[in-house]
Amino acid sequence: MNKKNFTIASIIDIGSNSLTMCTGQCSNGKIQILQQLEYPLSLGKDTFSTGKISIEKVNKACEILNKFVKSSSEYKVTKIKTVATTAVREAVNRDYVVEQIKLRTGLDIEVLDDSQEKTIIYKEIMRRLKGYKTYKNPALMIYSGVGNLGISFIDNNTIPFTTNIKMGSLRISEMFTSIHDFEEQYKIVIEDYLRGFNETFRTVLPKGEFKHFVASGRQVPLIAQLCNSQKLTENIDYIKVEDFNKLYSEISEKSFDQIMEDYDVSEENAELLKYSMSINSMLLGYTKATKIILPSVFIGDALLFEALKPKEAQAFNEYFTENTVISAKTMAKRYNFDEDHAGFVEKYSLSIFDKMKPYHGLGKKDRLLLRVAAITHDVGKYINIRNHYDHSYEIIRSSEIVGLSVHDMEIIANAAKYHSTSVPNMLDYNFNRLSYEDRMRVSKLTAILRIAEALDKGHIKKFENIDVKIKNNTLSIGIATLRNTQIEEWSFASKSKYFEEVFGMKAVIKKKRVM
Repeated sequence: MNKKNFTIASIIDIGSNSLTMCTGQCSNGKIQILQQLEYPLSLGKDTFSTGKISIEKVNKACEILNKFVKSSSEYKVTKIKTVATTAVREAVNRDYVVEQIKLRTGLDIEVLDDSQEKTIIYKEIMRRLKGYKTYKNPALMIYSGVGNLGISFIDNNTIPFTTNIKMGSLRISEMFTSIHDFEEQYKIVIEDYLRGFNETFRTVLPKGEFKHFVASGRQVPLIAQLCNSQKLTENIDYIKVEDFNKLYSEISEKSFDQIMEDYDVSEENAELLKYSMSINSMLLGYTKATKIILPSVFIGDALLFEALKPKEAQAFNEYFTENTVISAKTMAKRYNFDEDHAGFVEKYSLSIFDKMKPYHGLGKKDRLLLRVAAITHDVGKYINIRNHYDHSYEIIRSSEIVGLSVHDMEIIANAAKYHSTSVPNMLDYNFNRLSYEDRMRVSKLTAILRIAEALDKGHIKKFENIDVKIKNNTLSIGIATLRNTQIEEWSFASKSKYFEEVFGMKAVIKKKRVM
């Protein structure tokens, strides 16, 4: 009998309130969980109150992580991926913490930015929801972490909008350190505090009616248990809104000691449960939902799927990419962009990018970044047409687009900044501070974006398609039109100089006769 070789992987999550490890293997196409470990360690209390993680907490984290590593070795784990989220990300001594952990445990830590963290979770939620038909209707989706709150909405199988707010249950707990002094007025005090965010939510949430409410987060399993959750699909639960409201009404009137005793939870979980339910209750009020959908997805679940089923994960990632494009267009619409012009620049950019694949050395992710840059390059005109490219840079780097990290947005913002008059320059701080690899990436994307934008300089559809060819070290772009294209040819001639500088090849327009 042949012995089967299984890939066994462990995912370690250094969270704000605990350190967790999930170990699993893929057998007969199904992921089997071999062990799940969790050690409470409130790194977030340090970060949210003092700004840094204490050496005592670092020592304890190393002790726990070494136990994780030892436990993984007993399962002959072939892959260990370690990530850190809000508490480490926001700590001013983050670099020292990461370096000490690496030296003392051998673990390489990837510190996820807020957008990366939520994207990983949202992708897994969407994958699970794919077989549940009613989520196609407008749904408000939240991830209530102990440090931050992620808000998105789902419409017709896509996520056109997302935002992240520094408002997690542990962060609020640290803000109200004297909460025990006014436990009797808890509901009034905390709801008054959360009400201050109402204007923010009204601004960021799209108009319309949400028929569904999808909630995930660290406290969700406990809420599901206390509300007697039921199965919606194989890996999705739900609770009735009336049961949630009843529980919240009961809990909001209880002291933390009563919650600990009545629901058999620790003091810390009693506090976090109360705050988490307050946040969920407030956001639930923006919907007409009759039930709360609970995928109960965590970072470990999502990353374990990617590690053990890489082909399926890659296929879903490509499917999920469309969310990024839709989200970019949603963002650009808020700044009244010229959708037709952006669409032509996007189309021309991708045609040039694809033809130049052997010459630019860029990948699929870079193609996506170029696509988003083409869609959003003119958003700065919303502020002022003068120096609009500088405004585009600031708007883009300050925005959130589904599926893109802070680093991705910086690349896109730089490409948009240089699409018009100026070109990347080491004297510019925004360009100089990038790594060598990123400067080259920005330069290549910019060079392509500039000549693509020149092809629709007049913001009038003068030709539908372009015929891109490369011969004798020259990129020729064939166009067919009866209309006057002098402004496009003038702009193209000017912008092609930078293209030649970056790629070492000329770029020319070849106008064909239309019969």
